Amino acid sequence: MNSEAQWRDLNDDLGVILETSLQGCVERRIETLTTLVYNIGKERFGVEERKERNNTKQTPNRREQKIKQLRNELKDLNRRYKKSNEIEKLGITCITDTVREELRRTRREEQLKNSNKKKAKNRANFIKDPYSYKKNTVGWRKNRASAL
Repeated sequence: MNSEAQWRDLNDDLGVILETSLQGCVERRIETLTTLVYNIGKERFGVEERKERNNTKQTPNRREQKIKQLRNELKDLNRRYKKSNEIEKLGITCITDTVREELRRTRREEQLKNSNKKKAKNRANFIKDPYSYKKNTVGWRKNRASAL
């Protein structure tokens, strides 16, 4: 028996059972309705156990990891700069400048990626329904005379 026929049989049987068993006040009827539908559905189809989800956190993407690594590297360089002598400070300054430039470039790339993703999402929303897009972005005024 296919699932459509099973659901049709369930619907017919529930209709017959509910017509005979639903008497009394509204609260009692609603409670009877829910328990009957659940129990009959459980008998016919069974209960599907939920799969437990692992509470894993989303890992940061490659650029975010690189940004974090570069920031830690800058902190280490600043600590070393404070403890070093004058000759080493020149070399550390040069390394710090290159790390800062790399960090700036990586942040710009990540920002560009996020803005492109946001634009694509807005474009898709606009194509899907231009009127609601306008209503949500620009703002909707029911009465223009009162808004002016």
